[in-house]
Amino acid sequence: MPAFPQSLKATYTANSIFVPNVEVPGWYAPRVYSYTYCNGKSVTTMISGPVPGPNIQSPTEDIYYKDFIAGTYHWEITMESDNYSVKDRLHNFEWKILPETEVLNGYKCNKATGMSGTIPITAWFCSDFNVHDGPNKYCGLPGLILKVNINDNTEIIATGIEPLNEGIIINEPAAKSAVLTFKGMVQLINEGVK
Repeated sequence: MPAFPQSLKATYTANSIFVPNVEVPGWYAPRVYSYTYCNGKSVTTMISGPVPGPNIQSPTEDIYYKDFIAGTYHWEITMESDNYSVKDRLHNFEWKILPETEVLNGYKCNKATGMSGTIPITAWFCSDFNVHDGPNKYCGLPGLILKVNINDNTEIIATGIEPLNEGIIINEPAAKSAVLTFKGMVQLINEGVK
């Protein structure tokens, strides 16, 4: 079994899953993310996505930094004109590894299921990569996550992977607002909706 270097770059695309035979809205565009991992740290950065509008709740900035040594993440997200800076412990998805396999981007992947709160998650990970990580908040499997299905309405899939032989410096993003826990951000958003 090949073991790829501990440094890598990837590109992920996040798509909404539409009902078959239903026309995709004209304003819709998938979100595209760059991903970089090195020495126990990673960063996922949105590089393109839907254009926000009156009926579209889409971030204009989305940066997700993870530090596996500290066991924490730092999420910078801008929704409309509101900035949120979130720092918290890495998520525990309580993964269950299943026997099914699938080939993605030429790599054999194993299937796992888990939960994000009350939301079911299915992930496909490649243990050839000694990286227990994946895009955005998804992590904790014994290999790189190449595909994530969130509640059967969103799918994030690796569209390019580049193992690297040299190290990369990954810096934590600067906070653009008061730092909250994830629970604090949800509470703040819910208060604004009332």
